[in-house]
Amino acid sequence: MHLILKAAIAISIAALITTSAYSIIFIGEENNNNKTNANNNENTDFPEAINDNNDENNSTIDNESDIEKDFTHYVFVEAGTTVCCKACAQVHIDLDEYYESGKYPFYYVSIPVENEKAAEYLANYNILGYPTVYFDGGYEIIYGATDWKSTFETKISSAFNRKVPKVLVNVTAAWNENNDEIEINIILENYEETDYTGRLKVYLTEIVSTKWQGDQPYSYAFIEFAIDKNIEISSDENTTVSKTIDSSNLDPENLMIFAVVFNSEKHVGYSLPPDKNAFDAYYADVVDATEVIKGGNLPPRTGISSPTLGYIHRFGVAKRISNIGRTILLGRTKIVVDVSDDSSIEKVEFYINDKLMETITEEPYEWKWHKFTIGKRTITVKAYDNEGKTSTAKMDVLALIKWQNPIFKRI
Repeated sequence: MHLILKAAIAISIAALITTSAYSIIFIGEENNNNKTNANNNENTDFPEAINDNNDENNSTIDNESDIEKDFTHYVFVEAGTTVCCKACAQVHIDLDEYYESGKYPFYYVSIPVENEKAAEYLANYNILGYPTVYFDGGYEIIYGATDWKSTFETKISSAFNRKVPKVLVNVTAAWNENNDEIEINIILENYEETDYTGRLKVYLTEIVSTKWQGDQPYSYAFIEFAIDKNIEISSDENTTVSKTIDSSNLDPENLMIFAVVFNSEKHVGYSLPPDKNAFDAYYADVVDATEVIKGGNLPPRTGISSPTLGYIHRFGVAKRISNIGRTILLGRTKIVVDVSDDSSIEKVEFYINDKLMETITEEPYEWKWHKFTIGKRTITVKAYDNEGKTSTAKMDVLALIKWQNPIFKRI
């Protein structure tokens, strides 16, 4: 009987691997918070708003004030990513580290393809795989994770030192709790001797991603565009753009807004340099960002630390990288959650295919999956802080969990 049972298990594993449709969605070697943070860079200060003007009205700029303006170019970084990509998680960790260090003049936004609106935007870059990181709208690009850290410094230095027009942007935002709306105000200034044309994109992002992360939470995860429009600023003039948005489905305390101005001049970019997946590149000339509510309560930072994404596991131990790009679980497995919060964690819930399996109210936040299961499943963990804010992390797996008793039980 033991031989028959072992044979049945072997056949089941083979069937899982050979009959499922897989997609490897990152290419590259796997082994390889706000306006205040950016202000910590040496010799760089964000420009202050000149004055308050009515929407779309131009006014002349006093040329004598030009010497008081800081035209330091902050690089705008967009990270095309996906939750089922181990290399993407490492790139995000590195971006966070670089940003928080204050050594590099840049802002960044995570663009998770699982968000439908993010996927539509990434299609404009003709993205080939994940992770792909775009500097200033495609002026520089890093594809995959090979030599990521050394390449990052080279690319951001190149983008930082490129010649850009003397154009400034300043964004502010205010939340009206009574009518649940956010008012966004943007001042654009042109200190060039010629008119400036470009496109203003205002990114709404979550400071702490609440649902797109896998084994690592994202920072500044793209939600949607609040503004996406062509602009024209006359020489030595300024203009303002305002927009009021409904915040009933947003968490203002967890919202960072980025205002980015892309030049209207078109270039040819490649998502895999030097010549693969061409796209129309419009370089970002200037960027500014603001929190809607500074110092607000953030949701928990939640990730799944075990199983290890993209590995084959035997009884919960990661044995080797899966050559099909999937996370495979053989035998009972411990699900371990890495969670933190700016206040405290109330509880963590564990789900398999949307079915609640366990609730843990104190550390360590882990649960042992031991019931018989065979096939594709989704692990979901949901963390709650002491103020009721939540975030989730998910991981798709192929599971062959042991029999619990002679009567087969499926989840």
